[in-house]
Amino acid sequence: MGRLIATLLIWLLPLSAAAQQVWTPGSYDNGDFFFGTATLPDFSVALSCGERSPMRPDWRGPQDMHATVTAPGVIQMRFSKQVLGPPRDELGTETRDVKILAGGVTYQLPPAGFNYFDDAWTVPLSAADPFFAALGQANGFQVDSLLGRVNIPTTGLHSAWIQLIAFCESKFRDIGLGWAPSPPGAAGQAPQPPAGSPAAPPAPQPANDAMVEVAYTHVAQVCGRQPVTLGPGHLLIGNIDGDGRNDVVIWWDAIDCGPPLSRPVCGASQCLVETFLTAAWTGKPEPFYAASAAIVRGSNGLDLLQTTGRLAVCNDPAAPPDCTFYHGWFNGSFQRLN
Repeated sequence: MGRLIATLLIWLLPLSAAAQQVWTPGSYDNGDFFFGTATLPDFSVALSCGERSPMRPDWRGPQDMHATVTAPGVIQMRFSKQVLGPPRDELGTETRDVKILAGGVTYQLPPAGFNYFDDAWTVPLSAADPFFAALGQANGFQVDSLLGRVNIPTTGLHSAWIQLIAFCESKFRDIGLGWAPSPPGAAGQAPQPPAGSPAAPPAPQPANDAMVEVAYTHVAQVCGRQPVTLGPGHLLIGNIDGDGRNDVVIWWDAIDCGPPLSRPVCGASQCLVETFLTAAWTGKPEPFYAASAAIVRGSNGLDLLQTTGRLAVCNDPAAPPDCTFYHGWFNGSFQRLN
């Protein structure tokens, strides 16, 4: 049955789109079930909705056909085995952690489960989630999982999304269910912080503030000269502690101090990360080392510092499986959250 669905999807795609890796809309109604799709020709990533056909509203079909059914207002996001890898659990209970990097923001999806009928990893998401708008506006995005990062193009995605939603709305209306998108936040932004953080922190002030100047002064002092070469992502700015003032993180991997020692605080596999938090400022930044650093949005609205560890840290039994760590504000202090 999985081959049948794949064959139908291929039939819906123009050959020119397959050659160019362009997102293409498709639809199908066999009189028992309908489904609409927005997909790439290689099926690496796809979006879909589906339910019983309006031609036979009393027909539910074989039980395995329910793999294509979605609730009103819900879009199923599909990832191929080439993107997330094959399942290791023949019982179908295994899940995979998936992050999407789009437009400079990291989104943590709910756990993706393997759908043996569709031969792919799937996760249901609210059609109203701003996550989808971010994908449509991004110049490509990346799928981050235990296999690493896979680059996904977005050519044609915005148009395919509009046509997919129009089809879903029409069909769900025809079977009397309506299309009322569930509340946004199913994809959300990574990760879920512990309870107790402020629910609605004030927005950060413009980047040209005092803490930014403190950070740049610190860079000049460490390098021993000015100016220095500042690469993309050298200064990460966000509202980490929730007080509405900009918190700053220096990522030293993106800074070149020049001769005689261009990277004085970096080793072979990791660099210094220094945090300048307004609510916990003591006159000195808090330092630690990491292999990467980025600011991501927590689901309660506060920003988090996301880092990855070096090999020795990743082999520690206490490290998360993907060796991705989140640091944020909890119980009045900045600490690691996982």
